[in-house]
Amino acid sequence: MKMKRGILIICIVLSFLFVGCVPTEGNTEVEETQVDPSNNDKGADPDIKDFSWLRDYFKDYEFAVSSNNGYEVSGEYDLNGDGINDKIKTSLSVNSYIEVNDKTLEFYTDNPTGELKIIDLDSNDNYLELACFDDGPSGDPHYKLFRYNGEELIALGEIDSGAIMDGRGKYISWFSMGVNFKPLFYTSWQELVDNEFVSRDHDVSQYIGETYELSGSGFFVPLEEAPKNYHEYISWEWESMKDFESITVKILEIYSASQLFIEFEDGQKGLLYFWIGD
Repeated sequence: MKMKRGILIICIVLSFLFVGCVPTEGNTEVEETQVDPSNNDKGADPDIKDFSWLRDYFKDYEFAVSSNNGYEVSGEYDLNGDGINDKIKTSLSVNSYIEVNDKTLEFYTDNPTGELKIIDLDSNDNYLELACFDDGPSGDPHYKLFRYNGEELIALGEIDSGAIMDGRGKYISWFSMGVNFKPLFYTSWQELVDNEFVSRDHDVSQYIGETYELSGSGFFVPLEEAPKNYHEYISWEWESMKDFESITVKILEIYSASQLFIEFEDGQKGLLYFWIGD
């Protein structure tokens, strides 16, 4: 497990050091969407150029934080757009809860740090949301999201801290982005619908046969043909790990954003995959 976590850290660091197409403020180079089969009426896929880092949507407001066997966080802010500040309090420890005015929700946190932010998930509505940071059980940082509508305090779910957003209710997870490739592509997105995030699959067929610039650290297993059961070929041994720096490759198959079948310029083909967590 320690070796796997070490690999995870190396992959993430190298990805962000070498990839020049990760989202920047107000600008990104991703490409498409994710669809839930139970909800096909999703409209057009979002344009990746409209997305930027999650933190770009935090409001400039600092809560009061105290630490004593956990964290006590408090402040006041108008969350439901009625012009009146709402009283906000959260206790972050083994048994965590969040309270807005007289409404309270209990929730679980693995590794809270006392960070609570106000975020605008969708500029088309009157609400601002609360984002409570949890560093996760083993380096899986994410935010737990809550909405107060004036009557209810609603848990909206979680979003990983490496995600990008468009500020209009849509986000793309870091785990759904080909962060080691330029231009950046993505395989799915999430959309906030009726107080919950709905997963949308993106058609990645447009990327097949196209060339990309590959950088970072990943695993590569030479193969002549794209395997149907690619899991059988995945090995986390060090000898399968390779470092890439601005290498041109052609994508022949996409199993996920971190598992692909590629071809190098010299004609060598194989399974390329990245360690993204436990």
